[in-house]
Amino acid sequence: MNRMDRATLPQRPTRRFLMPLLITLLVLKSLLWVAVVPVWMGPDEPLHFAYVQYMAEVGRIPVVGPEDNGSSLEQRQFMNLEGFHSLAKMGVNTHISFSHYLSVLGHEARTHTTHAERVSSGSNPASGYPPLYYWLAALVYRLFEGSSIVWRFYAVRLLSSLMGIVATLAAYKVGLIVFRGSRRLALVATSLVALQPMSSFVFASVNNDVALDMCTALALWWVLDTVHRQDLAGHRSLSWPRALVGSLILGLGLLCKAEMLYVDAAVIALLLIRGMRATSSRRAFLTKVALGLILPAVVVYLPWAFFSFAHYHSVLGAMGFQSTGDPHISFVQAIRQSGVSGAIRLWVLMYWADFGSLNVTFPEPYFKVYVLLGVLMVGAVVGTIAGIARRPGPSPIIRRDLALYLLIFVVGDLAFLYLVDLIYYNRYHVLVLQGRYLLTSVIPISILLIYGWSVLLGKKAGVRASTVAITALLAVLNLGSLALIGYRYFHGL
Repeated sequence: MNRMDRATLPQRPTRRFLMPLLITLLVLKSLLWVAVVPVWMGPDEPLHFAYVQYMAEVGRIPVVGPEDNGSSLEQRQFMNLEGFHSLAKMGVNTHISFSHYLSVLGHEARTHTTHAERVSSGSNPASGYPPLYYWLAALVYRLFEGSSIVWRFYAVRLLSSLMGIVATLAAYKVGLIVFRGSRRLALVATSLVALQPMSSFVFASVNNDVALDMCTALALWWVLDTVHRQDLAGHRSLSWPRALVGSLILGLGLLCKAEMLYVDAAVIALLLIRGMRATSSRRAFLTKVALGLILPAVVVYLPWAFFSFAHYHSVLGAMGFQSTGDPHISFVQAIRQSGVSGAIRLWVLMYWADFGSLNVTFPEPYFKVYVLLGVLMVGAVVGTIAGIARRPGPSPIIRRDLALYLLIFVVGDLAFLYLVDLIYYNRYHVLVLQGRYLLTSVIPISILLIYGWSVLLGKKAGVRASTVAITALLAVLNLGSLALIGYRYFHGL
């Protein structure tokens, strides 16, 4: 049977309904997290919502000024309802019934405020970020302009959830490419991304990291799909339309957050490394990369670069306000003082399920789940390196060249995050790095977890057992995180 004959065959029912089912489950999971996470308790949610409200009400990009509390009277009043936000920030264990919590929100949802009560100075630690996420959120905000702040707040949260769903679906496409068309393994990778508790938390919050992670996922899908198509065609050509699509993703990502610089560099590097292996048409390929990919991305970013330079003398925006630390302690000394325990807390606890803004961490005896996650990560790294270093020959489940690229992507992401932390430290003398910033690598990490442990366990049964075990663990961890958040703030219905 030739390819045309296979294409005309009807799809299996399970395959036909796989994507709708996946989207339905993602929507339900997202709605659950949006509902359970209390208002204002996402990472820096008050700051990001204040940026959104300023853009929606004033119609301009805010500018970082001398004051650092650019929230409106309406927002401040809403934040002080029941003392919920301030009590949680101080670490006081306050509990209310979920029904009472909903009744408070319902009462606030029926209140109305004037335009003057919604306007602020716009200056806060988030005001120096690029504006794309906030502009999109302001559009959603305006759909509920005549409604209470409750409706506008949750509308923006739902926009974040939508972006998270897009990022998760991109993980499925990346998995299909890396796992040689295996729908099962691609679905497992997608499940790991969807069930990662910290990504579920961030994707349910008003935060520009959501847009950054979405653009990163789309950029990875684009570049791996481009390389895959080039391999199938047997040459390294790059069409102008495909280059322009990539430039749009890379440029818009830069308008979400400056950390997209690393993603852009990693994407372009892979294209150039693969493209320069070709023995012919190198000049045409480089021309398309330069004029079809890089230049349009720069053009997309230029308006913000000019605005940023005019106000902050930097094309990358402004640094957020930070408390100042001891200037006599160097960056290296600060890292050493944090020690191994600090690194474990940063890249295990804070990456997976240490919800700092919620004052929620897995307690004893459940704290051992972090030990298990650390073992999983170490085993995945060891297995991935062992699998890549094996003798030449096709891997049964994965493209080893792409596995190597994803491993380098994660390591480079870590290095870039420490570089950004160093820049902040030189100015404020405090470490600001958080584990959730590594969510830009959540797709590569999820794929490498599958691949690394499949190498360590070996054989088909071992691969199946490892994928089922890891997926089950993250499902329990995700539901457990929701239960912990509910227990932290609510005492029953």
